[in-house]
Amino acid sequence: VIYVVGTAFVVVVMAKERMVLVHNTAAMTDLLTGIYNRRALQEMGERMMAKRGAKSQPVSVLLFDLDHFKSINDRFGHAVGDDALKVFARTAVTSMRSTDIVGRLGGEEFVAILPSTAAEAALVAERVRLAFQAAAEVVSSHSVAATVSIGIASTVVPVGIDSLLARADAA
Repeated sequence: VIYVVGTAFVVVVMAKERMVLVHNTAAMTDLLTGIYNRRALQEMGERMMAKRGAKSQPVSVLLFDLDHFKSINDRFGHAVGDDALKVFARTAVTSMRSTDIVGRLGGEEFVAILPSTAAEAALVAERVRLAFQAAAEVVSSHSVAATVSIGIASTVVPVGIDSLLARADAA
């Protein structure tokens, strides 16, 4: 009897932990693209900046904005626009390092937070830009030829992630 009760208790605890994990993942993930959402970017970015700032190590932010995205939606429809966002997310994730944090701010804006200098971030940005240009030539059987503009900001001193995002947006 004790074995049955103990096993039932363990199963209930494991099920609860699984549900908590599922809900936490859903709260931190962009539904459309499957990458981090704004909330996750904020939390993970602040952690990276605090950790690297304490050691006087640089952090860079790349702000990606898909060019003429409204035009893509207007010409091809929102389904193709959504597919273009998915193509960008997939391209960005596969073109970046495992230490980089990639997510979607909202709309057609994406962010990458990198533990690197501005010069290293510029190399990553160019790699992503070229890869997306090639990958988004045709989206959902439509000749979309989508491109992306990228702003870069970098800091060594710990600042708020919002401040660094604003600088990358201005760039």
